[in-house]
Amino acid sequence: MSSGLPALYTALREAGPDDRVLDAFVLLGPSVLALLALLGRGPVTEVLAAGYVLALPTYVAAAAVRTARTTSD
Repeated sequence: MSSGLPALYTALREAGPDDRVLDAFVLLGPSVLALLALLGRGPVTEVLAAGYVLALPTYVAAAAVRTARTTSD
């Protein structure tokens, strides 16, 4: 296993049900897909989809770094 994977797994496990931002991402995902299906492909929906796709892994990575710092102290 890569050295980064345990830290990421720990971050996701510790985020758990108490992480409201991650919960919001999970709930917003189907809504974003529904909007894409209803509105079709256009500049607004592409920006919306790109924002979601970039924001989710960015948040998870930030949570992993935050967790790695707190568990290494």
